[in-house]
Amino acid sequence: MENILELLLENGGSSIRYRTKREILHEDKTSSDMVALQNDIMNSPKVRKILAAQHDDGWIGIELHGGAPQALDSSVACLLSRGIERDSEPMKKVVKALLADETQEKPYRTIFHGEDALDKGGRGETKP
Repeated sequence: MENILELLLENGGSSIRYRTKREILHEDKTSSDMVALQNDIMNSPKVRKILAAQHDDGWIGIELHGGAPQALDSSVACLLSRGIERDSEPMKKVVKALLADETQEKPYRTIFHGEDALDKGGRGETKP
């Protein structure tokens, strides 16, 4: 396993190195090396593209489900897979957006109840 770890740490991108150190080697995320890797990750093109789609209230994109950066769920999954910490500012903003009062309608927060979509056209009706 040591050879695999060496390979990942020497040849992996910032996300691979960060996650290897954090999840396998349990390195403290506040160490200078980990902070530098986290900064590299935050400045990567894919992460910057997703974060550019984050609204002031924390919502990412224009819908709940779909592909990043248009949808919140896949954007969050992508950020986490890249090594963005759950307690980072962008992720805290996402949590705040999800817990916000749903009566505050925003044009980019398109969510709907699954049963509404399934009930249209007879799909999802229960049969006796």
